[in-house]
Amino acid sequence: MLAQTETLSTDNLKNWVDSLSLPHQQELLSLLSHTKWIPQAGPQADAYLSKADHLFYGGAAGGGKTDLLLGLAYNVHEKSIIYRREYSQLQAIIERSRELFSDVGRYNGQTHVWRFFERGNTLELGAFQHPGDEKKYVGRPHDLAGYDEIPDVAESQFRHTLGWVRTTNAKQRVRVVCAGNPPTDEAGAWVKRYWAPWIVPGFSPAARPGELLWYTTLRGEDYFVEDGHAGMRLELEGEVVMPVSRSFIPASLKDNAYYDERYAAQLQGLPEPLRSQLLYGDMLVEVAEDPWRLFAPDLLKRMVVSKGYVSDTQIQQAGLDVARGGSDETVLTFRSGSLVLPQIAWPGKVTTDGPRTAALVVEQLRKFRCVDVPVVVDVIGVGSAVYDALRGMLPHVYAFVSSEKSAAMDRSKRLPMRNKRAEGHWTVREWLDDPDSPLFMPDNQKLKAELLAVRWDLTPQGILIESKDKLKERLGRSPDYLDSLIMACINLSATNWKGLLEFAKEELARTEKDLAEKDKRRGRGAVVSKGGPAPPLSALELMERFGSSLN
Repeated sequence: MLAQTETLSTDNLKNWVDSLSLPHQQELLSLLSHTKWIPQAGPQADAYLSKADHLFYGGAAGGGKTDLLLGLAYNVHEKSIIYRREYSQLQAIIERSRELFSDVGRYNGQTHVWRFFERGNTLELGAFQHPGDEKKYVGRPHDLAGYDEIPDVAESQFRHTLGWVRTTNAKQRVRVVCAGNPPTDEAGAWVKRYWAPWIVPGFSPAARPGELLWYTTLRGEDYFVEDGHAGMRLELEGEVVMPVSRSFIPASLKDNAYYDERYAAQLQGLPEPLRSQLLYGDMLVEVAEDPWRLFAPDLLKRMVVSKGYVSDTQIQQAGLDVARGGSDETVLTFRSGSLVLPQIAWPGKVTTDGPRTAALVVEQLRKFRCVDVPVVVDVIGVGSAVYDALRGMLPHVYAFVSSEKSAAMDRSKRLPMRNKRAEGHWTVREWLDDPDSPLFMPDNQKLKAELLAVRWDLTPQGILIESKDKLKERLGRSPDYLDSLIMACINLSATNWKGLLEFAKEELARTEKDLAEKDKRRGRGAVVSKGGPAPPLSALELMERFGSSLN
């Protein structure tokens, strides 16, 4: 039998077939006669036969990556799905699938589903057009999940959809196959981390192409499992988990017999580093640095990792970012001087209302003996109810409104901050870059991904951080860990912090003044409703009215 890491050349494939008994050879020929697609000898066949639960087959352009996903879906799986980041990017897959399957199945362009005649198996084509689109696939199991151009898919969307790779058929294999070229920007760098043992030189443990390593994931963190194997069960932090195997098999243009030298010539003409990435599948080429990235990778490399909480740690400030339902998380961050403790997170489905969330927060404050420290809460949206509840339970609760005007300046005292959102982000950036008293940060992959995703701009009014919506679109989820960190680090003495109601009143007065000035310029007087003056709005109504303009 062929070894897992053995190259499937024409010679050793022939030797393997010759080693089979005559009945087995006849069975193999029978199977091949009904097979619509056969992998090419070499890396593509290695990937086809790989035993990995999570396989990354990729590298150079033209390595037959899309064909591998289509062939697996038709040949050996019952319910398959192939994802791309955008629906428009599915067009090439649709055209190739029609070339392969037009005589053996029917494609529904409305549902993006192939139904094959002989076995009744299906292939769905899906996309994550916008943040949150991954939720559309909840409750829809597939035994093959293929990801075409995996670096374009946000890590959060990838991990979210892994939960539905399963089957009720005990005889049907379940697996994840990712295909793609090397990441061209930092947003796709998570792919290198996920398959680091095969890609990153000097990483420990190191692995050869096609070799299996075993991992398990608990509460969003990956753990390497030494001597893992199929069916293994182990206990981790009080929970029984089953590790899954990962592997990486590099693909190159020369491995694909159907691409000629003209395509290689096109790739030769590309600018660097894109040329090396697509022509040679170079995973180690550094992507061009974005000058407007707020937290550069070099800055995070110098970050000192905090080891956790010790009994004499004196908490000085806490930051709370609130989520309600969905895939977002409610995150609580404690800070003691320049030490940031490992962050505490609850799924949004647990923090469903203000009093319940407030009780969870107070429980942690009591645990860390810090119920009297300032707690900063993001009050825009669902956080307002938690803020109200905490004010009745704690002595020092502050409302964080990201669009509120800031009086803070940068370290040089030359650049003003556009708003509180800019002040908070810049505070963390300067603290990380402080050679005398650097910020000790938790070793949290979600937090690092959020830090790397932030972009900033310099406007006539000062430093501006991109909108949260744009950040969510790039990241694929809400930056809950970073938002909580910012509120734990922001300087409470820098400005006169207002309460929620005071800020809402000022916003209402400012908006009414702006409307009156517009009416005056148009030659109209103030507009008064026939029913007399409107009744005063509650704090919640004020926040609902202005919430869309405050994010």
